[in-house]
Amino acid sequence: NMADMVARGRSGAGKANPRLTHAEASVIIRLHGEGASILQIAKDTGRRRASIRRLIKRHETNTAAQDTAQATFAFPESLIPA
Repeated sequence: NMADMVARGRSGAGKANPRLTHAEASVIIRLHGEGASILQIAKDTGRRRASIRRLIKRHETNTAAQDTAQATFAFPESLIPA
């Protein structure tokens, strides 16, 4: 069964799937922010939808965590010296 799968091209054998570069990730995040669908981004970049979805989810999670951290460490106006 495995030999038949490879012979018919149904396996991932021999297919390179290199990691995303920082520049590629930035482009994907920008495109998604501009309203492009995950499916369209995957087609345009030749990446899998699941990879694109994970990247976007990770970016949204990190951005939300940064916003929360900044809000936590913001000084209330009553503590700011005049």
